[in-house]
Amino acid sequence: MKRSLVLISTLVLGLLFALVVTVALAQGPGPREERSPQAPLGTAFTYQGRLFDDGTPVSDTCDFQFSLWDAPSGGAQVGGIQTLTGVSLSDGYFTVQLNGSGEFGPDAFTGDARWLEIAVQCTGDTDYTNLGRQPLTATPYALFALNSRSTERLQGYPVSVTAPATGEVLKWDGGAWAPAADEDSDTTYSAGIGLTLLDTTFNVDTSTIQQRVADVCLPGSSIRVIHADGTVECEEDDVVSGTAGAGDITAVYPGVGLTGGGLQGDVTVTLDIPYRLPQGCANGQIAEWDGSAWQCGDDDTGAAGGDFWSLTGNAGTNPAINFLGTPDEQPLELRVNGGRALRLEPSGISPNLIGGHGDNQVAAGVVGAVIGGGGSSAYPNRVFGDYDTVSGGEGNEASDGHATVGGGYLNRAEALTATIGGGEHINVTGQAATVAGGSWLTVTGRYAFVGGGRHNRALADYATIAGGGGFVYDLGNLVSDEYGTIGGGRDNQAGDDAGTVTDAAYATVGGGEGNTASGFASTASGGSSNEASGYIATVGGGLSNLSSEDYTTVGGGRHNRAIADYGTIGGGGGDIPDLGNLVSDEYGTVGGGNDNLAGDDAGTTGDAMYATVGGGQSNRAMADYATIGGGGRSNPNDDATGNRVVDDYGTVGGGGNNQAGSDDGDPTDAVYATIGGGLTNLASEEYATVGGGRSNAANDEHSTIGGGGENTASDVYDTIGGGYSNATDGPYATIGGGEDNTATGERSTIGGGRFNSASAYTSTIGGGQSNTADGIGATIGGGGSNTSSGFDATIGGGYSNEADGDYATIGGGEVNTANAQHDTIGGGWSNEADGPYATIGGGYDNTATGDRSTIGGGESNETSGDRSTIGGGQDNQATATGTHATIGGGQENTANADHDTIGGGYSNEADGPYATIGGGEDNTVQGSRATVGGGGINTANN
Repeated sequence: MKRSLVLISTLVLGLLFALVVTVALAQGPGPREERSPQAPLGTAFTYQGRLFDDGTPVSDTCDFQFSLWDAPSGGAQVGGIQTLTGVSLSDGYFTVQLNGSGEFGPDAFTGDARWLEIAVQCTGDTDYTNLGRQPLTATPYALFALNSRSTERLQGYPVSVTAPATGEVLKWDGGAWAPAADEDSDTTYSAGIGLTLLDTTFNVDTSTIQQRVADVCLPGSSIRVIHADGTVECEEDDVVSGTAGAGDITAVYPGVGLTGGGLQGDVTVTLDIPYRLPQGCANGQIAEWDGSAWQCGDDDTGAAGGDFWSLTGNAGTNPAINFLGTPDEQPLELRVNGGRALRLEPSGISPNLIGGHGDNQVAAGVVGAVIGGGGSSAYPNRVFGDYDTVSGGEGNEASDGHATVGGGYLNRAEALTATIGGGEHINVTGQAATVAGGSWLTVTGRYAFVGGGRHNRALADYATIAGGGGFVYDLGNLVSDEYGTIGGGRDNQAGDDAGTVTDAAYATVGGGEGNTASGFASTASGGSSNEASGYIATVGGGLSNLSSEDYTTVGGGRHNRAIADYGTIGGGGGDIPDLGNLVSDEYGTVGGGNDNLAGDDAGTTGDAMYATVGGGQSNRAMADYATIGGGGRSNPNDDATGNRVVDDYGTVGGGGNNQAGSDDGDPTDAVYATIGGGLTNLASEEYATVGGGRSNAANDEHSTIGGGGENTASDVYDTIGGGYSNATDGPYATIGGGEDNTATGERSTIGGGRFNSASAYTSTIGGGQSNTADGIGATIGGGGSNTSSGFDATIGGGYSNEADGDYATIGGGEVNTANAQHDTIGGGWSNEADGPYATIGGGYDNTATGDRSTIGGGESNETSGDRSTIGGGQDNQATATGTHATIGGGQENTANADHDTIGGGYSNEADGPYATIGGGEDNTVQGSRATVGGGGINTANN
C-alpha cells in the first residue's frame, strides 16, 4: 500500500541567549566598546519532530533534506539544501541541528517570515518523500539578535551614537534613543500633616509636632525652655542643697490637644474641648466622633453610621472602607453551635475559603483555595493546590492547581484545572480533564471528558466517554488512546490498550455492549461484541461483527467479518459464526444475506479483489471484480449449493447453485463469465453467458444461453436462446429454443422445434421435428424428419423430404427427394429429382432424371431426357432418348425423340425428332417433324 507520512514538528529554543544580550545592551550599562570578548554564538538551531507512517510512529534510520523558503508554497528558496543522513528515529521522535555551517546563507534570518521544507527517505524507500513546509516562528529569529552588538535601531527607532557615561541609561529624547542620567524627572511630591517640603527634602513641621529633646544641661543647671525642634535652654539651679527652691517657671507651652500653660507663676494645662469625651450621655449611649468633636450617640447606629455591623443591618456603608474581617494575617472563622462553619485564611495573594466541617482542610502554603462545605470527621474535604475548589460533598480532594470538585463522595481531582462535577469514587489525574458525575470513574488523560456512568476509564489525552458503563469494573467503558470517544453503553473500548496512546487515536464507539474500536480513527457505532480494529475501520452495529483491516466497514448484522483493506459488509449474517458474511480480499463488498463470501479466503488479501455479493445465502464471489447479486443455496441444507463466481470479472445475478468461471485454479482463463439467475447453471469460459433457467452450461468463450433447461453451448460464440436439452458444439452455432435440438456445425442455426440437427457449416433449421441439416449452408424451414444434405440445399418444410443435391430445393410436401445439384421440388409426395437442375412442381411419384428436366405436377410422370418437360397428368414419360421433349399432360404419353411435343391425351407416342401430337388417343408419330393434331390411333411416319 502507498506510504502515508505525517510529521509533527517542534523548534527548540536554542538561541535564547542572544535575546538576553540584546536587552542588556539596550539598558546601556556602559560603553559597548568595553564588553569583554565572548565566543560567537553561531547560526545553528535545533529542530525536533515526530514522524508517522499511516498513523504508526516510525522507528528506523532515515535520511533527511532541509531547505528554507520565503513562502508557504511556491516562492523562492533561501540558501542551499542541508542533507542529514543516518538520523535515528525512536517511536517517531528525532532531533537534528540545522544551519550549523550557515547552509541557509547569511540572509536566512533577517526578520522576514521563513518556512522550512522537509523531505525524508527511510529504509526501503526509493526516493525522498516531501513532507511539506513548516512555518518558523520566533525562536530561529534569535539569530538576528547577533547583530545587536552594534544595533542602530531599537523598536524601529534610531539609537544615538553618543557614548554613554557611567550610570547613564537609554532614554527617548523625542527623536532618538540617547544616553541620559538615570534620574526621576516626573515624580511629584507634597507634604502631609506634620511635614514640610524643601525642594525634594521632607522635614518635620515643628510648628505642629514636638521633636524629641536632643540637648542636655550641665551639672548644676536645668532645662529652662524646650523648643519645638528639640533643643533646650539651660539655666543654673537656684536650689541650695537641702533647701526648697524659690524660683519661678520659665514657661509652660501646651501641646496638640491641650490648652492653657503660661510663662510664669502657677499655670494650668487642660484638654482641649474637641478632645474631651462627653460626660452626660444617656444609658447605653457611646461617644462618637462627629468630625469635629466627641458627641453622645446611640450604640446601634451612631451619629455617622459607626464602624460596626448591626444585627439589623447597616446603611450608608462604603465597601472601600467598611468590611467584616481582620486587618492582620490572622484567619477569620464563622461558627454555628460552637463549631466552625466557615474559615477565611489569608495567603498573601488570594485568601482561602474553607466551609463545612471543621476537619475540612487546605494544605499549608496554598492560595486561592475554596471548600464550599460538606465533609465529615471520617471523610473531610481537602484541597492541596492553589486555586483548587471543592464545593461540597464528603471525602473529596482537589490538588495541583485550579482543580475543581463540585461535590459527591470520595472524588479526587488531582491535576491542573481538572474538574469533577459530582458522583462518587471518581479519580481524575489528567490536566484539564472533566467528569460531570457518575461512579467509580478514572480519568488520566489530559483534556479528557467523562459525562457520567460507572466504572468508565478515560486513560488518554482528549478522550471522551459520555456515560454508560457497568456495575462491576470489567463492564465499564475504556478509552485507551488519544482523541478516543465512547458515547455510552457498557464494556466498550476505544483504542487498542497496547501501552501506547497514539497508535489507535481518534477511535469511536457510539454505544452498545462489548464493542471495541481499536484501530486508528476506527468506529463501532453500536450493537454488541463488535470490533473495528483496522485503520479507519467501521462497524455500524449488530452483533459480533469484525472490521479488522484498513478502511473496512461492516454496517451491521451478526457474525460478519471484513478482514481485508477497504472491505465492506452492509449487514446480514447468521446465528453462528459460520453463517456470517465474510470479505477476505481487498475492496470486497457483501451487501447482506448470510454465509456470503467476497474474496477467495486463501490467506492473502490481494488475489480476489473488488469482489461483490449483493445478498442471498452461501454465495461465493472468489475472483477479482467478481459479482453476485443475490440468490443462494439450491438445497437449504447444503452450503455448497450457493452461487459461485470463480474467475475474474464473472457475474451471477441470482438464483441458486450457479457458477461463473471454470474453477480450475486459474481465475484468469474464464473471465467475464455471466449468469443472470436460475438454478445450477454454468458459464465456464471467458465471456460465456447464461441468462437463467436450469442446468444450462455455456462451456466455451463468448457462448450464450438465454434460459430454459439442460441446454449446453460447447463452442465459441455459440448461442442457445432457451428451450430444453438443446446443444451447440460448433463455433458460432445458434439454437433459438425447442427441445433436444443439436447445432454442431460452425455457424449452424436451429430456430426451434424438437430433435432437429444442424451439423454442417452455416446449416439452418427453422423449426419442426427430427429435421437434419448436414450439408454446408443447408436449410430446413420446418416440418418433420426432413434432411438437407447438399451444399446450400433447402427444404422449406413438409415431412421426410430429402435434399441431397447441392443447392437443391424442396418447398414442402412429403417424402420428396432432390438428389442432384440445383434440383427443385415445389411440394407433393414421393417426388424425386435426380438430374441436375431438374424441377418438379408438385404432384405424386414424379421423377425428373434428365438434366434440367421439368415436371409441373401430376402423378408418376418421368422426365429422363435432358431438358425435357412434362406439365402434368399421369404416367407420362419424356425418355432419355430425346432431349427438349415436351408433354403437356394427359396419361401414359411418351416422347422418345429430341424436341418431341405431345400436348395431352392418352397413350400417345412421339418417336421422331421434332414430332408433334396435339392430343387424342393412341396416336403415333415416327417421322421427323411429323404431326398428329389429335384423334385416335393415328400414325404419322413422314
